[in-house]
Amino acid sequence: MTSTLRALVGVDRAEALMASNEYAVSKQKDSMRSTFEAVVTDGVWRCPNRAVASAWAKAGGDVWVGEFTEGATYPTNEGDYCQAEGRVCHEVRQSLIRGFSRSAELI
Repeated sequence: MTSTLRALVGVDRAEALMASNEYAVSKQKDSMRSTFEAVVTDGVWRCPNRAVASAWAKAGGDVWVGEFTEGATYPTNEGDYCQAEGRVCHEVRQSLIRGFSRSAELI
């Protein structure tokens, strides 16, 4: 994971991320995957989107920001990593946004 992070964000930032308790890798199953997923999600989606939303709001624009905390089940993700408690994978969000989920109930 370290070499991939170094390629993505540079050596100094990669080392800081790897030393952070926020992105600690444990010995649990899929820990490396879920930690890498958290780093990339925060760096590519969560933080930049919140920064843009904040800047837009400061400029007087209307902003609505949300985050999926539950997903939907599809034949391609049923019973796998994406169904673990507290995890919402990319496919789940895309299908909910586009409105063709079979199992999702949007409230």
